[in-house]
Amino acid sequence: MKKRVTSLDVAKAAGVSRATVSYVLNNKAGAKVSAATAGKVLTVSKKIGYFPDFAATSLKTHQAFSVGVVSGYDISELRLVQILQGIKNVLSRHNYNILLCSSKKENDGVSEYERLYYSKKIDGVIHISRQDESMDFSNLNFNVTSVFVDFHMNNPDINSVDINYSQCAYDSAKYLIDNGHRKFIYFAPAFATSQESERMEGIMRACSDNNIPAENIKIVDSGAVSAEEEKNKILGLLNNLEDYTALIVSWASFAFEVLNGAVKIGLKVPDDLKVISLSASPFANFSCPSLTSIQLPLIEIGERSAEILLNAINGEQEKQNVVINGKLRIRDSA
Repeated sequence: MKKRVTSLDVAKAAGVSRATVSYVLNNKAGAKVSAATAGKVLTVSKKIGYFPDFAATSLKTHQAFSVGVVSGYDISELRLVQILQGIKNVLSRHNYNILLCSSKKENDGVSEYERLYYSKKIDGVIHISRQDESMDFSNLNFNVTSVFVDFHMNNPDINSVDINYSQCAYDSAKYLIDNGHRKFIYFAPAFATSQESERMEGIMRACSDNNIPAENIKIVDSGAVSAEEEKNKILGLLNNLEDYTALIVSWASFAFEVLNGAVKIGLKVPDDLKVISLSASPFANFSCPSLTSIQLPLIEIGERSAEILLNAINGEQEKQNVVINGKLRIRDSA
């Protein structure tokens, strides 16, 4: 059996102390190691195939160097993938791993993430809310070191990172108003969530700030229980625009149905109707016309949640409530 490469082997090959190897490979804050020395250690460790023994490190530090992530999203959903990418960007710099786990209570009344936390298999948890489902707070243990992402609980006693959906909607409505639109439609999902409430507030605030009467904004919900019904409702809306000149939709999927529907009935976007989506899609540049939309800061909220959680794991007592704005990307549809 091939002998396992150790940090001592790296130290000898690099001509440095074993402590210096540890400082470099563990990104130890405050360590006085020159860039040249750090580069040499990294080069040597890669060349001879050294990987830190995090099991041994865990025994010394009483940390698992793993973080649990709990979410109602399917693992294939792009929104979750982008948030996870942000989390990974930060955790990988600190030699932490991600462990996906569940908040569902098991037969003994303990969830998987609680069991992992109390058995010291993870050091903390990042909870990611799925806004289109009713949130069951009874499954959340606020005694576990945690950060709550996109929950909008407005609780100063917990660590949280939220998206400013109100400002995103405000910016979209303001853009239309600044470009001469005085009557427009807002198309939203049929269920009420904090995310949708914030969007509605942002649109109405933009109208109020710019002397647009509330009755000039037509609110329509999808009201659909199937994709076919949703498509038919959008077609009905497009066939009866009256004097409304612009349409804001909550979801990119709605926006693409609007663009498809417009083609079917001979409606020209953006000449006859401007269209803005309050959520983005990787296909926004490829639709015809390309879709004006809000770029949600999904990678950024992942990064900030990981930073806050690591601070909490390392003893930071003060809670952080971070709210991040999205950006309106102007394309051809508006």
